[in-house]
Amino acid sequence: MADIKSINQNINAARSMELLGRVYTELSLMKLNKIRSRIEENTSFADEISKIFSIVKQQALKNGIKDEKIKKAVIVLTSNYRFYGNLEKPLLDMFNSQTNTPGREIDERIVVGKTGFSYIQAVRYSFPCRFISFKKDLPDQNELRSLTDIFKNFSTVLVYYSRFKNTLTQIPFVSNITHSDDKEAIKEAPVLFEPEIGDILNFFDTQIIDLLLEQAFLGAELSRTASRLISMDQAQLNAKKYAKEQNSLLLVANKIKNNSRILGKVSAIQFWRQDYG
Repeated sequence: MADIKSINQNINAARSMELLGRVYTELSLMKLNKIRSRIEENTSFADEISKIFSIVKQQALKNGIKDEKIKKAVIVLTSNYRFYGNLEKPLLDMFNSQTNTPGREIDERIVVGKTGFSYIQAVRYSFPCRFISFKKDLPDQNELRSLTDIFKNFSTVLVYYSRFKNTLTQIPFVSNITHSDDKEAIKEAPVLFEPEIGDILNFFDTQIIDLLLEQAFLGAELSRTASRLISMDQAQLNAKKYAKEQNSLLLVANKIKNNSRILGKVSAIQFWRQDYG
């Protein structure tokens, strides 16, 4: 059994870990609520814009405006930090299974984040990929615009990212932010466009893709924050459990120490009686 000094050190370490876990849990919860609020503020607007984007594309085709862009790009959003390995592996597995097959008509494969870079190297991905690492997991406006500029020449852009379902559940998800496969929007009532449909289409190709791409990054960050929250909460519980176990050991160790002291006194009395009794 460990000595009392070692047990006390373990208890102090466990209490420090519990406190650290509590702090990070609270910080993660604050960040989660902040990102969720930001997403909710933009969701309705993004959904409406996305719907209009689909209508514009379909109306342009109906008016004989051909889309010269026939290329397809896929992009997977991962973190720069390995902390989210259990979260991002299912996402990267899905990306690998759906984009690493010969015969797929994909012209550009983009991997964002150091986690994705390590994964692609580990699985010996069959196709060349463009690797991008931003300063933070959430890109700033200039970094986001650099991605939008890449996608200008693509008619189809699929974004793979971990999507928040609830605090306990995150799911791999793929979103077609260019709505290249949406055939339903044009069935709605006729729409009048001002300015010309071609000018509107050009506007959507930059500004709207930028918005929808930002929503995907926010969704990925929300999912990562929820995963961090659960991990920190579990770490806090584990530290509390470990501290409880060490306290039980401390009680036993103190009891043994007290018993040894008592036995020592009894033995001393017996020796004294033998010598002087």
